[in-house]
Amino acid sequence: MPDPLDPIIAQLRANLPGLDDHDAPRFARAVSLDEPYEPGPDAQVRTGVPAGRLTSLRHRGDTVYPGVERGCQLYVPAQYDSRTPANLIVFQDGASYLQPVANASVVLDNLIAAREIPPTIAVFAEPGERGPGMRVYGGNSNRSIEYDSTDDRYVRFLVDELLPTALQGLAVTADPRGRSLCGISSGGLASAGRLRQRGLARGLVHGHPRRSRMAAALAYAGYEHRFVPGTGGHSLKHGGALLPDALRWLSGRAAA
Repeated sequence: MPDPLDPIIAQLRANLPGLDDHDAPRFARAVSLDEPYEPGPDAQVRTGVPAGRLTSLRHRGDTVYPGVERGCQLYVPAQYDSRTPANLIVFQDGASYLQPVANASVVLDNLIAAREIPPTIAVFAEPGERGPGMRVYGGNSNRSIEYDSTDDRYVRFLVDELLPTALQGLAVTADPRGRSLCGISSGGLASAGRLRQRGLARGLVHGHPRRSRMAAALAYAGYEHRFVPGTGGHSLKHGGALLPDALRWLSGRAAA
């Protein structure tokens, strides 16, 4: 009798050439769970709210990931004024956040128009399309090399190569409180500031339930954070539904 996961496994293998027989069923189960989340009203286009401008661009790595190419989309809000530096947010796996599961550009339009967050420029960056590659996380794509490595290469790539190109001619704040990164799965790790001792931090809170270990580690280290548990699988549905509240929370922390 055919396994209902077979079509999902086949699709995963097509997208992730390095996925092996041990990992494929586990990954398929993780991405196929039902989830009770949908984008809320902040992710819906509203009459009278000016839409920001989305521009597509290509980038070719120079020093950190030589020759590695990727796509990016740059969001500039309608309220942008070059006389006042805008806040900045970078989305890893950026194209996913522009899909209906999150509608990130629409969320930014609505929250900026309502003055719930300041004018914010967003860079929706994709991982490198072809590179050394790593098992499971994308075959010969550069995604795992960039997102899962615990060194500072990806941060240097953002700061020294990608952002200067994407933000050329735009006024963006240099205040760290007005800059943020966002991501899911390995993209979330890439947003965590390259904590070299992540494993040690988790070990310090070994007695906590598995899904709250990272939150407990952040608390132990004294980081401001907010942990919102949910149900479901390995997808953007929960995070996409929470995106407006997450942006409000970040804006409140920056203003404090």
